[in-house]
Amino acid sequence: MLVLSPITITDSMFMAGSIPDVDVDAGEKAWVSGQVVAEKDERVHNKYVWKCAHVPPDLTISPDKDGNNWQKMRPSNKWASFDKYPSTAQVGRKGRVDQVIKPGFFNGLALENLKGSRLEILITDGVDGPNLRPPVSVPLRVRPAGWKSYWFGRKLQITKYRLDKLPLNPNAVIHITVTGAADEEVGIGWLSIGDWINFGIAKRGIQSGTLYGAKAEIENFAGRKDYGDGTFDLEPRGAAVNLTLPVMVDASEGNRLFDVVRRLMNKPVAVYASARDRDRLLSTVGLVSTDFTREITELTTLSVYVKGVLQYDSAAL
Repeated sequence: MLVLSPITITDSMFMAGSIPDVDVDAGEKAWVSGQVVAEKDERVHNKYVWKCAHVPPDLTISPDKDGNNWQKMRPSNKWASFDKYPSTAQVGRKGRVDQVIKPGFFNGLALENLKGSRLEILITDGVDGPNLRPPVSVPLRVRPAGWKSYWFGRKLQITKYRLDKLPLNPNAVIHITVTGAADEEVGIGWLSIGDWINFGIAKRGIQSGTLYGAKAEIENFAGRKDYGDGTFDLEPRGAAVNLTLPVMVDASEGNRLFDVVRRLMNKPVAVYASARDRDRLLSTVGLVSTDFTREITELTTLSVYVKGVLQYDSAAL
């Protein structure tokens, strides 16, 4: 099992080329004190998009301090990748979306709810410095395995990607770009940067200690209203992915890994059952719970449960 311990992203970490504070190209407008607004108008203020529910009698009160007249809708496009929900990608972004971050020391990253046709990642020594690792350029729509599926099946949308074992460099800058057709909505639902922690058996060279029997469960939050004649109405509400993972680790690592889980309490984190691409379905963003059982050997077993957070909006299903 691999768990990403995240760095808190701050405003000072954004470099030139990132989505601006107010994404005018995507239709965002900044809230301005005293500016006239109408009902249903949306304005960006303090990292969020706010919707005018009623015309405020005092236009100088900011939306975050006027709950009677303003409704918080979603993160702004700049911050949409860094809230607690992978389902909240950028809104109104067409053709291309970029994030350029200088986070300090890190050894990996995780991306979720990618919307577009191609993902590109550069990690450089400084803003315009040399590459610290080979560039990444991968398609996000691929043909499924098998000749029949390849020729006649629907293309698979790759919605997640991870990088690990990155060189430790305090000057490293991450350039992430998702592109699509000029009129296609693109987005990065969730970006986490930090340190990948392996729950494995280092003495045996095993990076991930996840055992057979690992399970992924798609939890559908759609609302259903049934009627007496057998018909029903559905309200799409998105979905999350929960994981149940039997894991084995070195007993000597038990105390350290117990502390890792404790420190990550109340934080949605990226969790992968293994580093193999074929096991990509056994991954999620969620809250980690586990027990630790000391075996009579030099191993400790864990029964890990990851309660996924809202990962896919209804439009993606």
